[in-house]
Amino acid sequence: MATVKYDPINEHAIDNWKYKLVAWEDVNTAANTSTVKVSIYMGRNNSYSTYYAGNCNASITCNGETKNKGWSWVGSNGDGSNIPGYGWSSEPIYTATFTVPHEQDGSKTVTISGGHSSAEFSPGSGSSSGSITLTKIDRAPIVSALSISNIARTSAAASFSVTDQGASTVSASSIKASLTSGSYSSPVATITGTSSGASGTLSGLAANTKYYVRGEATNTIGTTYTTETNFTTTGNAPTISSITSSPSKNYATLTGNVSYDTNASFSSVEVQWGTSTSYGNTSNAWRIPASGSTLAQNTTYYYRARVTDNWNRTSSWKTGSFTTTGDNPSITGVTVTPDLMYSNFVINVSYATNASYQDMTLQYGKTTSYGSTATTYGNGWAVLSPLDSKQTYYYKITVKDNYNRTSSAYTGSFTTLSSAPWNVEPLVLNITENSAEIGMTYSVGAPDWVTAGSITVSGNGYNTTKNLVFSGDPPVPDTLVFTGLTANKTYTVTGSVTNSTGTTSATSVTFTTPPVAPSIGSVTVQSNGTTGININVTASGGSGDTLQYKFSSDGGTTWTGLQTGSTKSYTGLTAGNTYNVCLEVRNGDRFVYEYYTITLPTSSSTTTKGLIQYRQDGWWTNVKKVYIAKYSKWLSK
Repeated sequence: MATVKYDPINEHAIDNWKYKLVAWEDVNTAANTSTVKVSIYMGRNNSYSTYYAGNCNASITCNGETKNKGWSWVGSNGDGSNIPGYGWSSEPIYTATFTVPHEQDGSKTVTISGGHSSAEFSPGSGSSSGSITLTKIDRAPIVSALSISNIARTSAAASFSVTDQGASTVSASSIKASLTSGSYSSPVATITGTSSGASGTLSGLAANTKYYVRGEATNTIGTTYTTETNFTTTGNAPTISSITSSPSKNYATLTGNVSYDTNASFSSVEVQWGTSTSYGNTSNAWRIPASGSTLAQNTTYYYRARVTDNWNRTSSWKTGSFTTTGDNPSITGVTVTPDLMYSNFVINVSYATNASYQDMTLQYGKTTSYGSTATTYGNGWAVLSPLDSKQTYYYKITVKDNYNRTSSAYTGSFTTLSSAPWNVEPLVLNITENSAEIGMTYSVGAPDWVTAGSITVSGNGYNTTKNLVFSGDPPVPDTLVFTGLTANKTYTVTGSVTNSTGTTSATSVTFTTPPVAPSIGSVTVQSNGTTGININVTASGGSGDTLQYKFSSDGGTTWTGLQTGSTKSYTGLTAGNTYNVCLEVRNGDRFVYEYYTITLPTSSSTTTKGLIQYRQDGWWTNVKKVYIAKYSKWLSK
């Protein structure tokens, strides 16, 4: 910042006194202003030296701004000495400071005036005035407003001028276009200008697009920008290349193949239509009529259409015609009667005059993708089978008439019935005196499989429940083995099975464990004289069991009845003959059978004994028609 002194600005004499204005200037280039300090000095206008004191009022006006002050002033050099003849005071009457804006080109001339007034010395007032030209501040160029004209689809004319070169000649100027306000580092179009400004065409623009534009001019001091403005390019009207009509019996849908210019889109459509090319009706939609269903069946209609885009540009007319159809079949209702694993369908169809049934398609499946097609029977009847129980199925039905017109799809859903398991019954297998293997039988609707269940065996102080264990796909319960049973006791089997629908209790069944096999301790078969045989058996069974015995002397052809006694005597036999003696010890269904041979003596003094030939033991039972038999090895002596 430089300091410049103007001394004096002007000098003025009144009587014996004279006045002058002195100014100092500090230049602020960045702010385009100067700080101007102005002082009023008072002096002698003759050769006398003077010392004077008095009360004064002073004021200074600079660039139209006035400042004043009242104070007590000493008319000397400030050090108490007199003002010399024709000299000036060393101290000013009054000093004021002003901030003065420069013109846009950096220049500024200001008018300054100042004076005093006092009743304590003569003359009572005095003043002086003048003007100074401040130091010109170097400035960037000054430009005119930016002008945009001749806006077209891909171009626009733009111009501005440099009205003041500023501190130095403009070295570069341009006009730039951008898609974003305030962003010109990568302009989409540029006009390069001269020192006097820029003018030309912004080209390569997109249609129907808003652009922001700014001009700039540069000298050694800096760059000046025009105020940003904007414009929107024009575009072409839409073009209808073709129209596709989709008529029904009483309305038609039109689909226009329309081309729009860049950044243009559909705004509205006008369709004129009628039974001749005179038209007579108007629709503002791609539909004839715009709403409702008022066209006549099997009738030719003529139309023409045009569209208007969002820039309010309208296409040329495009003409065409179509013929309405007749009534399609209509499915008026469907009656579905679902069962556990099948479903009956009755389809009610309405046909147009002279139309009749030709074909029907019934698709169904577990989703709306369907996947299966049913066999249909005649006009409107079908059976879907096999189906899964407790399952929701979706269906879609269409009917075609003898004009090959197909009905709208009739869709719906139904759910097959569900059931808890039925025919639930335990199955008793492999029974021993202290165990039983038991399974469970039942019926169930697929795929509502049984996934849980149990079997309970109870009786005679025994009560055990086991859960079924399933394996395989679909799941099948494994058999369960119950142990710790008591021989020769009757037990009751109950249980239940469960699927997602419910639980069903089994029909109870009973079974009896076989008794403990009888055990023969000793058997005596010996002659009684020469014509008799005595048999004596010692045997045991389970605790509390009652054993029974039967005997045969002819190898099992003839048997005695069962008896509780363990002895038997045969008499009246023939001496010297050999007899096949059989005995059987029973404990319920369990038995031990032994076979002996004995030859009677011919002398009463001789005793013979039977020799065992073989032994057989076993048991049998009948539970749920399952026959189980077990035989021991053969023994011979």
